[in-house]
Amino acid sequence: MSISRNTMIWTAVGAVAAVLALIFAIAVQSKDKNPPDRNTANGGVCAQAGNYNTCTVSERLSDIKARAEDDKSFRQEASKFSGVDPATTGPWPFVVLDTDVRGLKARSSDEKDGVQIGSAANRTVLWVDCASTSSFDADPATGSGPRWLRIKWPNSEPTTQFFTSEPGQTGYAYVFRYYAVPLGHNGQIALC
Repeated sequence: MSISRNTMIWTAVGAVAAVLALIFAIAVQSKDKNPPDRNTANGGVCAQAGNYNTCTVSERLSDIKARAEDDKSFRQEASKFSGVDPATTGPWPFVVLDTDVRGLKARSSDEKDGVQIGSAANRTVLWVDCASTSSFDADPATGSGPRWLRIKWPNSEPTTQFFTSEPGQTGYAYVFRYYAVPLGHNGQIALC
């Protein structure tokens, strides 16, 4: 019994297709079981900040943003972690909320004579060094009192320019606490 040349070619093509499909299926399953290393995600730019990994914080922020239609629902999603104590060492991640396009003013001090040294955009991470209370209530309408957060900040000169808070920065600024929500913890951090 002889097998035609066409039959042999199509049998070989089918076998190769089956092997490729099997390799693809294994690769997809393997990818799902091995998430990216948190220390090398985002092009290797992750950093350890106290007990927090910046990539883990960014992922948590992205997850909450995806579920939150507006700042009110974002605040509700973030409050799901209100029973979690912050890591023992800072800086601690907070998120700017309820500031719309104007952002949150970063000031040179938590007192009235402090000047604006930049702004942080709404829904961005602030890396907080400590919390303070002063005699200056920046927004009495909130009813939250003169509570402030000292954040890691790249600038010390007066400006309204937007900057990003990063955990490794050596400079500091103060932001009004009402507009910063703890990310992944209850907000009970060290006092300045």
